[in-house]
Amino acid sequence: MDFLQLIRHTAAKWRFLKKWYFWVSVALLIAAIALLVAFLNRYRDFEDIVDDKELNVATEYSSIGYFVEDGTMKGFQYELVKRFADQHGLALNITVEDDLERCIVGVNKGVYDLILRNLPVTVELRRRIAFSDPILTSRLVLVQLSDNVYNEGVPLRNSLDLDGITVYAVEHSPYLPRLNHIREEIGVEFQVAHISGADTELLIAMVSRGEIPYAVSDEFTARLCKVYYPEIDIAMVLGFQQFQAWGMNKRASALQTEINSWLKEFKQTKDFRDLYRKYYKIK
Repeated sequence: MDFLQLIRHTAAKWRFLKKWYFWVSVALLIAAIALLVAFLNRYRDFEDIVDDKELNVATEYSSIGYFVEDGTMKGFQYELVKRFADQHGLALNITVEDDLERCIVGVNKGVYDLILRNLPVTVELRRRIAFSDPILTSRLVLVQLSDNVYNEGVPLRNSLDLDGITVYAVEHSPYLPRLNHIREEIGVEFQVAHISGADTELLIAMVSRGEIPYAVSDEFTARLCKVYYPEIDIAMVLGFQQFQAWGMNKRASALQTEINSWLKEFKQTKDFRDLYRKYYKIK
């Protein structure tokens, strides 16, 4: 082999090696991206939860769902999921997260196994998370002052009266699609405003003090708040009854099946009826 042939052979070898290194690098990059995506979208199904002996849940802090009184955890959602966890020998890890969007992101990334709150079963949410079978039903209501100073001392009673007003809702509220539907269905224009960090109970308190004109709330929360703020009016219903359920990762099918099976049985018991009366039968 003369010198010229040696150069040609060496050049061809380097071209081959460069291509080989390129495709190996591409393959490694694809594998790394796949691993990253899998990590960011990890989740635990029921078998994993049982193996780990713990259930991770996210819930909002409220006077009905979950709260702490004299150092003791209470609330309808808490006591319900505690019974499920105890029956399956699971430790219960509670994270208080009032922001629904963070709850949804967390359950889809495997940070949480369940979302526990008054979560309406809507088409919009079904695109992002799976639901348990319905636990309760509730309605969306308008919270206003009984002597509505924003309407000549008379509370609003008709959806057409919403035209031109500003309604306050929790940021990332699951009821926002319902408010948008009202706009489209009856052709009224009203503004939906938010106050950063404010939950439904705080918004209702602000209505009672005259700090904001109107707020929207699920009926259960509004009825409870009316005990403490008798000056509010919650008679105006916005839409039909909606199912409320727990939320979870769409791929956690075994968890969904186990929860539904447990709920179907537990909801027929006196224990469930007593639990419901304890938190929802407001005197």
